[in-house]
Amino acid sequence: MVTYPESVTWTAPLATPDTVQDALLEGLDRWRELPATQQPEWPDRDALAAATAELATYPPLVFAGECDDLKASIAEASRGEAFLLQGGDCAETFADATADRIRNKIKTLLQMAVVLTYGASMPVVKLGRMAGQFSKPRSKPTEVRDGVELPAYRGDAVNDYAFERLARVPDPRRLLRAYHTSSATLNLIRAFTKGGFADLRHVHEWNRGFVATAANARYEAMARDIDRAMRFMAACGGDFDALRTVDLYSSHEALILDYERPLTRIDSRTGLPYNVSAHFLWIGERTRELGGAHVDLMSRVRNPIGVKLGPSTTPEDALALMVKLNPDDEPGRLTFVSRMGADRVRTALPPLVEAVAASGRQVLWICDPMHGNTFEAASGYKTRRFDDVLDEVLGFFEVHEALGTVPGGLHMELTGDDVTECLGGAEEIDEADLATRYETLCDPRLNHQQSLEIAFLVAEMLARR
Repeated sequence: MVTYPESVTWTAPLATPDTVQDALLEGLDRWRELPATQQPEWPDRDALAAATAELATYPPLVFAGECDDLKASIAEASRGEAFLLQGGDCAETFADATADRIRNKIKTLLQMAVVLTYGASMPVVKLGRMAGQFSKPRSKPTEVRDGVELPAYRGDAVNDYAFERLARVPDPRRLLRAYHTSSATLNLIRAFTKGGFADLRHVHEWNRGFVATAANARYEAMARDIDRAMRFMAACGGDFDALRTVDLYSSHEALILDYERPLTRIDSRTGLPYNVSAHFLWIGERTRELGGAHVDLMSRVRNPIGVKLGPSTTPEDALALMVKLNPDDEPGRLTFVSRMGADRVRTALPPLVEAVAASGRQVLWICDPMHGNTFEAASGYKTRRFDDVLDEVLGFFEVHEALGTVPGGLHMELTGDDVTECLGGAEEIDEADLATRYETLCDPRLNHQQSLEIAFLVAEMLARR
C-alpha cells in the first residue's frame, strides 16, 4: 500500500479543455438512450448515417452570440419590458421558399410588430417561425385514403406530401435540403432586415402589394402618424440609426433529433453547446416528456428554449420542466407557450401560472391561440375560427391580469398571403370560402388581413395593461 506525506494535499486532476469538451459531447448523445417520440422510421440507416455526418460538417445557420442577444430580449419580455411576437407557417415547404413568399411573411411580421410597438409603446421582440419549420408531429403514423394506407406526411424534411408510396418513404437526404433551404431563407431575411427594407421611414412600403382591406386601411392611417413623428424627430435632429434595421430571429420546433443533433456545436467563445439550426427552439406538446429524448437534448444546449403546454399539463409538470430545462434559473432561457383552446384557457392556465409564480423562478409566458382551436369543417378542411383565436388571447390576458403576472407574447401560425384557411375576421370567410385559397399542407393559418386584425386588438390590450 502506498502512503503519502500528510503535508501533501491530493485533488482530482484538473479538467483540460479537451476533457471538458469530450464530456459535453458525450452528454449531447444521451438522448439516444431515451424514448424519442414522433421520429421518422428511416428505412435506410446507412443513408441516415451519411446524411447526418454531412450535416455535422456544414457551417452554423445562426451564431451563439445572436442566441444570447435573443435570450436577453426574452428576459426583458418576461419582466414586462417588451413583448414577443412569433409567427410564420405551420410547416414550411421547399416549394414555397421563394423570395415573394418570404418577403410577404416578413412584411406581415414587421407590420404586426410596428402596430404593437406604436399602439402599446413597447419594444417588440420579433421571432419568425421560419428557416427550419420543415417537420411536423402527427397524431397518427399513417394516413388512409380510399383504402390505401401510407406513412403520414411529416413535413418536407422527412417525406413528400404527394400521396404516393415512394413519395411518403422517409428520406434522410431531405434533411440536407432542409438545411440548404433554411440557409437561403435566412440569407434573404438578413438582407431584408439589415439592408434598408425594414427602415421605419419606409413603413408605407410594407403595405404595398396587399389587397385593400379594412385592416390595411387602418394600418395606413397609423403609418401616416408614424411619418409625422419621424419628420418631427428629423426636424429636431433625432438619430435614426436604431430605426433603420430590425432583429428578426429564427425559430422552429426541435422535432427531428437526427437534424438537431448534427447542428448542435460547441461554441468557440464559451466552450458551451448551442444548437445552430435556429436562434430559438421549442419542444412540442407531444414531445415534452420529462424523461424523453427531446427534453434531454434541449436541456443541454444554451439557446433560449420554449415548451408547449396544453390543457393536460399539471403544475407539477410545469415545475419539473423548469428545473430540468433551466436549473440555474437563467433569465430569458425558458419560455412556456400556452395552447389551451378558447374554451379551456380560463380554467386550465391559472393553476400553471400560479405554481410558476409561487416558485419564484423566471419564465416568459406567451400564448399560442391556434393549436387548441382546430377543427374539421363539414367540407373536410381543417380550420379555425378567428373569434376563437381572439377569445383565447383575451383569456390569456385575463388570467395574467387576475394573477398579477406578465402576458409576454404571441405565437401565431400565419402567412403573408391572402389565403382562406381560417373562418371569420373582417373578411367574414365562411366554410364555402375555404376551398377558394386553401394552401396549407398541415394546419390552417391566419392570412395577412386577419394577422393585422389580431395585432391591432392585442395592441389595445397591451395599452390598457
